[in-house]
Amino acid sequence: MNSFYLDKSDEFYFGDFWKGERDALKSENAFLLPRDEANKLNIEEFFKKSSGDIKPRLNKEFDYFAIPYELDDEVMFEGSRLADSIVKLINENLGEEVYFASTDNDKCCVIKMNKFSEAIFWNAASGHLNTPFIVFDKSKLFFVLLDYDLPIQMVGFKKGLLSSDVIQKWKTFFQQEWSEVQQKYKSYTALSSIVTNYYQFAIK
Repeated sequence: MNSFYLDKSDEFYFGDFWKGERDALKSENAFLLPRDEANKLNIEEFFKKSSGDIKPRLNKEFDYFAIPYELDDEVMFEGSRLADSIVKLINENLGEEVYFASTDNDKCCVIKMNKFSEAIFWNAASGHLNTPFIVFDKSKLFFVLLDYDLPIQMVGFKKGLLSSDVIQKWKTFFQQEWSEVQQKYKSYTALSSIVTNYYQFAIK
């Protein structure tokens, strides 16, 4: 059996401290998976992460584009909130059985739902400032790496899944906005080195 998540790494999330979060997720028709069930998903098909890595190293068998966005900023994209556009992109490309999973093996926070929502994203935020999550389905043809900390979100997809028009509009948005986002978050001194080390191959 796959064993990305460490033994007992789900206990915190099923304990008293996270009861409020579990109840909030339940109201969104979303539920935590125990470690054994979470490990069956084999999320290392999307990335690898060693003990020395601070971010996941994405699988280069996927194509990518990046979205320059700090997830609590109010930014517009094609006349809509960028947050809404990202949720729409996710739900248009995932099936009915969707997972939202921590990329830290000592934090087995894996949530199963029928449809992704911004509410689910924020309900899972507690204790995860430095823990990116991935949202995906069983087909594993499309996923999004969402980072509570960095102002850059990564979209991965198998070749041919998305139209060239969709890919190009998001890549154009990145080219137009990335410099401004970097300037806005220049106090985050590690941003440039993190992006270069982990994601540069995907945003060229």
